[in-house]
Amino acid sequence: MRKRLLMVACVLAGLPIGERAAGQAAPGQTAVASAQAAPDTAARRAAMARLAFLQGKWSGEASAMVGRGQKLEMIQTESVRYATGGQTMLVEGVGRRIVAGEPRDTLFHAVATIDWLPERGYLMRAYTLAGHYGEFPLAVTERGFAWEMAAPGGKVMYTMGLTADGAWDERGDYVRGDQRYEVIRLLVRPVKAQP
Repeated sequence: MRKRLLMVACVLAGLPIGERAAGQAAPGQTAVASAQAAPDTAARRAAMARLAFLQGKWSGEASAMVGRGQKLEMIQTESVRYATGGQTMLVEGVGRRIVAGEPRDTLFHAVATIDWLPERGYLMRAYTLAGHYGEFPLAVTERGFAWEMAAPGGKVMYTMGLTADGAWDERGDYVRGDQRYEVIRLLVRPVKAQP
């Protein structure tokens, strides 16, 4: 019984079972984790601490241009927390259409992870309800961040910063040559914890 519990614990933890040479994978597994150099977890946590201002729950308004002059208004929530001992940040954003002043159907839903490695800096991996995904370098400032992604005929550049009163103010601009148009705007504030 004890041996079986140990085997189950090893499987759940992703550890090889039995005696194997260093770097040798269990049958049906790959040796990715054992082939990596030992990471500097203290440096990763220190770099990720620069994003502590994002941690928490946020709520407010957002808008998105979906055609010539057609703007969708949404209630936007963001939920941000640390994971893996402070080495990774998890971000989830949800935008719901406003109908008669009330949030209704979900128009936008994305999850992302943010992490940092010394050889490449900050990286965001994002996934959307519409099935889009990608990896994007993230430029982190003292009170914000910036990133961009390719778009048909140009790119969308996102910039986020905290306002003087602590709101998350983010905009996405479609850029084609020297032309720039705001296509996404987000202004959310920290949600106060309920007693």
